[in-house]
Amino acid sequence: MSLQDKIAIVTGASRGIGAAIAKAYAKAGAHVAIVYTSPLSTESAESVKKEIEQLGRKAILIQTDLGNTDCGEVVLLKTLQGFNTEIIDILVSNAGIYKENHTLEFDPGLFDRTMAINVRAPALLVKSIAPKMPKGGRIVVISSMAATWASPTMDIYSASKAAVNAMLKCWAVSLGKSHGITANAINPGFFPTDINSHFSEELLEKFKNMQAIGHRLAHTDDLTGLAVFLASEQSRWITGETIECSGGSSLG
Repeated sequence: MSLQDKIAIVTGASRGIGAAIAKAYAKAGAHVAIVYTSPLSTESAESVKKEIEQLGRKAILIQTDLGNTDCGEVVLLKTLQGFNTEIIDILVSNAGIYKENHTLEFDPGLFDRTMAINVRAPALLVKSIAPKMPKGGRIVVISSMAATWASPTMDIYSASKAAVNAMLKCWAVSLGKSHGITANAINPGFFPTDINSHFSEELLEKFKNMQAIGHRLAHTDDLTGLAVFLASEQSRWITGETIECSGGSSLG
């Protein structure tokens, strides 16, 4: 599957799933805008950029707080300037935050911050970037199986992922009709990345036992092929879908 000379934006691309997708897109031929938030992630973002450039592709770094209401315009402007382009082919909304909360310890501040990053930011990015996408543009949301799971410690996070999954169905209709853009989501199961690095060995073993395919934890390579497919021409007749990538862990 080729993404030759496509311009892609990947948020949360300094590490984890975002970094893996950015590098997979470069291997498929795309140039990538690496979006990240914290100055502490600059070194890892620069490492991703270097790997992409070693593949013969272009990469730029965009550091911005996706919690700000101007994040869409900032990312758009820096991408257009950085690649000296007028079009953006692919938007991957991957950045997200997660913090456990118990139902009876509901934290309004955590709710507002989580919704700002996990729901509002993707909407603002789409609002700004979709008008610069050509017919056949691709929006890919990295969501979570938490959108469908019931957990006593994931009220806010689960709500945010269910919300963005609902929004992308609306994008698929509105942007498909007006711009010929597809919008799809990937619901990963458990991937051992920084966002859940605090999980206990006991819990990790539980996740291993949930897999239908094999007794192991997921690798980012288990997801990147799907992300490349959804950004490619081969996925042209797929839109508004939420695709589980969990090794069958929801099958029981």
